[in-house]
Amino acid sequence: KGWVVENGIDSKGTDTIKVALKKVETGECYYIPTIRKMRKEVTKYFYDGFNYDNSGFEAKLEYGKEINPEENEYEILIMLNNRTGRKILTTGTRFNEWIDKKKN
Repeated sequence: KGWVVENGIDSKGTDTIKVALKKVETGECYYIPTIRKMRKEVTKYFYDGFNYDNSGFEAKLEYGKEINPEENEYEILIMLNNRTGRKILTTGTRFNEWIDKKKN
C-alpha cells in the first residue's frame, strides 16, 4: 500500500493505479489491480495548491504458481495512468521470497 502522484496534477478517482511485478530475469510483468484509498495527508504534505487526496492505493496478491518468488526475483513497479498519460515508476524494491507467507 502507498500513494503515487504526479507533481502539479490533481489526483482523480478516475486515475488508474496498478502495481506491477517485473520478473528480473525475463522482464515479464504481472499487473495487480489496486483498491483506492483516500490520502488527505499527501495533499497537506505537498501544500502546492493541487489536490492529491485520491493518490492512495492498496494491492493484494494471492499466493499462486504464476508469481513465485521462491523461484524468481521480482522488481516492484507502480503504474499511474492519469489525464497526462501512462507512467511506470520504479520503487527501487526487489523481492525473492514471500514477506508474509501464511502458515498452513
